Amino acid sequence: MFISGLARGDVHAGGVVGEIFISHASADAGLAARVAGEVRLAGHRVFLDSDWEDGIAPGAAWQKTLLRELRICDVVVFLNSSASQASMWCHSELVVATELGKRVYSLDLATGLPPHPLLRSLQGIRLETALEASIQRLTSNLSL
Repeated sequence: MFISGLARGDVHAGGVVGEIFISHASADAGLAARVAGEVRLAGHRVFLDSDWEDGIAPGAAWQKTLLRELRICDVVVFLNSSASQASMWCHSELVVATELGKRVYSLDLATGLPPHPLLRSLQGIRLETALEASIQRLTSNLSL
């Protein structure tokens, strides 16, 4: 998972390149791909399970891959939606991320969503107007 030949810890114009794990429900795969694209443009490497190039390969042990990627990432971005709040796997990813001491950012995919129960103590990025504005707020605040 290398972007533009940058490796973990390399520095680009915007700062240190990080490994970003995007936690999302399958129902939100299209929006997750949009978020992943913008995070990549900001200079970070992204793990998105459904990505054809850098995601989980067909035939791979997907559970082991998810856990490995959670261990090596610097930051977890949780895409908050009613589907992700209902997802056992999204919940599990947040539990593992918390246990590993990972920084977690929550990005709302719809207006009026409550925070995920495990993230109530964290300030999330609320969807106020357009998703693009929320993604911009995320990328400008990603710190490793």
